[in-house]
Amino acid sequence: MRPSGGGDVRATTRPDGRFTLNVGDATSGVLIVSAPGLMEARRTIAPGDAWTDVRVMLAARVSETVTV
Repeated sequence: MRPSGGGDVRATTRPDGRFTLNVGDATSGVLIVSAPGLMEARRTIAPGDAWTDVRVMLAARVSETVTV
């Protein structure tokens, strides 16, 4: 999480994929989610948005080589 006031806040997911961030008094910022082999996802959290259940879907990086 990159709160609007500055300074990154990091968290690691639990086995169920959930995580908790301590963002203090931040009311907005950018949530950045990444994992090895998956594309990064970014989500802007604006003032008034719910912080309790933010869902993010990561897309797989797929690459394939075919030799004929």
